[in-house]
Amino acid sequence: MAVAFFIIGVSFSIFIRCGFKAEHYLIKDFDIFGTELTNPNETIDEKKSIRRVYDTLRNQLLFEIAARVEYQFSAYINNVSLINQCYATSVTAIIDNDILLEELELKLDSDIYFESEIIEKGTDLWSHPKLKEYRWFYHRDHNYVALCRSFIGFTGSFYDKVFIPQKEYTIEITCKTTDNLKISKSIKLYLKL
Repeated sequence: MAVAFFIIGVSFSIFIRCGFKAEHYLIKDFDIFGTELTNPNETIDEKKSIRRVYDTLRNQLLFEIAARVEYQFSAYINNVSLINQCYATSVTAIIDNDILLEELELKLDSDIYFESEIIEKGTDLWSHPKLKEYRWFYHRDHNYVALCRSFIGFTGSFYDKVFIPQKEYTIEITCKTTDNLKISKSIKLYLKL
C-alpha cells in the first residue's frame, strides 16, 4: 500500500512539474501577399474565405501579412523536479510581440485619385485622413505560431470614391511591432479594381 502511494506521489510530482511548459517566439520578419475573397461578391469580414493572389489583384485592395517567428526559449513553471528531462503532452506556444496594425504604412508607387483629388505616389494610404474610415484589418489565429497571419485592406464605399489606374504597382507595407521592430516589404501586383 505504501508503495502505491509512493508511485502515485512521484507520478503526480512529475506531471505537475512537467506539464506547464511554454515555448516563446518573437515576430522577426514577415511576408506580404495580395489576397482576394474566394467569392468576390461577398462583403469582407473575418469569417470569409480568402486566397492569395500572385499576379492580378481584382475588386479590392486586400493584403495578407504572414509573420515569420523565431524561437526564443522554453519556460518551465519550476526548474527543480525529480526528473530533469521530461516532456509535456502539449506545449503552449506564446508569441511575445505583435504587429501594430493601426500603425502600419501602405504605399503605392503611382498616383491614385480619391473623390477626384490626387493622392501622390509614396503617400501612406493607411494613415491618410480621408481613407482611415475605410480601413479593415483582422488578426487570424495570432496565438498559434504556424498561422500567425493578419489581413488588411479597404472596404465599403471606398471603391465608389477611388480611381486606381489599371497597371502594375509596387506595393510597400511597413510594419512596426510592439517591441519597436520596424520592417518594410514590397510586392509587385497588377491592380484591376
